Parts: sequence; C-alpha cells; structure tokens
Amino acid sequence: MPLPNILCIAKDPISAKSMEELKRLLLLILGCAVQCERKEEMIEKIKLLNIETQAAIVSHIQEVTHNQQNVLDLSWLEEGAELTPEELEPLSRNMATSLRQLIDQRDKASEVIVDLTQERDYLFSEQPQEGCRNLGLSSQERGQSSGGVGVNDGGSAVTVSGLTKEEKQHLSVELADTKAKLRRYRQELEEKTEQLMDSKHEVERLDQELQRLKQENQSLSCEARSVRVYRDEVDSLRERAARVDRLENELTRCKEKLNDVHFYKTRVEELREDNLTLMETKMLLEEQLSASRGRFEKLHTLEKDNLLLRAKIHDLEMERDNERRRLEELVEENMLLEIGQKQSMNESAHLGWELEQLTKNHDNTNTETRKSLVHELNECVSSRVLKLEKENRELQASIERLKEENHVLQEQQLHTQELDRGEPES
Repeated sequence: MPLPNILCIAKDPISAKSMEELKRLLLLILGCAVQCERKEEMIEKIKLLNIETQAAIVSHIQEVTHNQQNVLDLSWLEEGAELTPEELEPLSRNMATSLRQLIDQRDKASEVIVDLTQERDYLFSEQPQEGCRNLGLSSQERGQSSGGVGVNDGGSAVTVSGLTKEEKQHLSVELADTKAKLRRYRQELEEKTEQLMDSKHEVERLDQELQRLKQENQSLSCEARSVRVYRDEVDSLRERAARVDRLENELTRCKEKLNDVHFYKTRVEELREDNLTLMETKMLLEEQLSASRGRFEKLHTLEKDNLLLRAKIHDLEMERDNERRRLEELVEENMLLEIGQKQSMNESAHLGWELEQLTKNHDNTNTETRKSLVHELNECVSSRVLKLEKENRELQASIERLKEENHVLQEQQLHTQELDRGEPES
C-alpha cells in the first residue's frame, strides 16, 4: 500500500482525493494499532463498540493485514519457517514487486521534496520581509486564502500574497529556468557521481597497487637481508676457498698414504694367508713326524717279521716248486690216463664191432654164452672208465689247491716287497 499524500490532504482536505488519502492513513493507523505492543488493549476497546462498527473495523483490519498488496508479510523469512519451493516462489515475487513499488514511491517523494524545497527557498529569497505565521492555522483558513502557498519547514510556515500576474509569470519562468538548471545540475551531479565512482575505483586500484608495492618492498627488504646474509656466507666461503689448495695438497698426500695403506693391508692379508698355510703344513708335518716315529718304533719288529716272512716265503717257494713238479707229473699222468681212456674206448668200440661180427658169423652159437661175454666186457670197460674219472677228479682238485697256494704265496711276496720299499723311506 502506498503512503498517503499528506500534501494533498493539507491543501484540500474536503476533496474526494483527500478523503481517499485520509482513509488510507486511518487504515495504516488501524493496522499499526492491532499489531503494536498494546494490541490487546486496542482489541479490548474495539470490542466495546457496537457490532456493526466491530464488523467494519474487522474487515478493514483484514484488508490491511491479509492483503499482500497492501502489507508486505515477512514472517516467512524467520528462522523457524520452512516453506517448499512452490510456496516460496510467489512470496518472493510478491516481495520483489512490493520493493519495486516502494522504490518508485521513494523517488516520487524525493522529487516532490526537492520541488517544494526549491519553491520555499525562492519565496524566502523574494520576500524576506514577510513575517512568519504560527502553525495553528486550520485547514479551512488555508483553503479560503486565495493565491496563498504553505510550506512546512521545521515547524514554521510562510504565506505569500498580493502577487501580480506579471510577477507570477515571471516567477513561473524563473521556476522553469530553475527546474532546467536543477535538471542540468542533477545530470552534472550524476556525471560527477560516476566520475567519483570511477575515482573511487581508481583509488581502490591504486590502494591495491600500493599494497602490492608494499608487499614487494617487504619482499625486497627480506631479499636485501638475505643478500647481506649471503654476503657474509660468501666471505666465509672465500676464506674457505683460500684454504682449498692446502687442503687439496693434504688430500693428495692422504690419498697416496691411503694407497700405501691399501697395499700394506693386502700384503698383510697375503702374509696372514701364507702364515695359515704354513701352520697347516706344520701341523701336517708334525702329524707325519709322529706317524714316522711310530713306524720307526715298529721298524725292529717289522724287520724280525720280515725275516720270518722271508724264511717262510722261501719254504713256500720250495713247496711251490715241489707242488709245481708234482702238478706237472699229475698233468702228464692225466694226459696218459686220458690217452689210455681213449684207447680203452677205442678198444671197447672195436670189441663191440668184433662182437657184432661174431654174432653175424656164429648165429648158431649159444645165446647165453654171448650174453655173458658181452656183459663181462661191458663191466670191465665201465669199471676202468670209473677209475679213470675218479683219478681225473683227484688230479683237478690237486690242481685247484695248488693254484690257491700259489695265489697266497704271490700275495705274501707283494706284502714283503711293500715292506721292503717302506724301510728305505723311513
């Protein structure tokens, strides 16, 4: 709801427009009364009125409090209020419309205030000799005064009357000229305002640049301090560099000594290894010496045993020779026996052939005599064969025994030869 036009009410309070403005003013006062801290007291007083008046007042209160076009409700902006996006959108749109209307009303009121202020200043400058009247003049007296203009300025009122037509035209021309100047001045003021904003932006930019330069100055100061520190370090490094040559010479000598140390170290390790090898060789030689001493102690016993073994070997060689001669004799006898066996076999075969011939020639001889003769011949031949086989087995057993004795004798000879070789070494 726009604010009531107080100027219209003051100029012409009886007109219909003034009545509308008064009605709007009363509605606002009523809305403030029922929503202030003393609203309970106001409501109790309204209840004391008659029913028709109460109904009319309630309808006007609802017009003020419930109509969103008249009063902007900000209860939905409280912290506890929770609204859905569908409910929030019309409220936001209504608030934006109300704010736009308020801005328009503010601009119009500002223009009216400026016009009235200019008119007041002009009237004060034209007729400074006019006296001031009290504010107690009623609205009816201000309406009856023709050609009078009332201007409210901090509780004082000035009334100017008796102006001629030419003066009024002159004043209107000057007022139009003044308004044109005012518009020009306003435009210049806007331009100056824009320039002022640009200057402010420039000042802000310069402030930022100044802050940046201050930071750079601080960083440069820090760098200067670090440069001084580095300069001290450079001086110390120069002093150290002056000692580099001497230290390098010392380092060269130390490297040479280190090489010598490595050589001596390797030499010591080699000598240690040689020493260990010699110690091991010494231990082996000591073991061999102890073994040689033991063998030397046993040498006399071994020599006696050697002599005994040699005598025994000599006896065994003689026995071997005898056995060899006997073996040769037995081999000869075996060969003779084999030859005799072959001859007997041939003779038996010949006798068998003769027997067959006799059987053929003497078919008429007695069968019993023939059988007895054949039987005797067979027994004689078989007994002789068995005897020869037995002698052959005995000869083979003798040969095996002689071979074993010969083998044992050879082993004893080898053992004796080893003992003979061991004596010169010890």
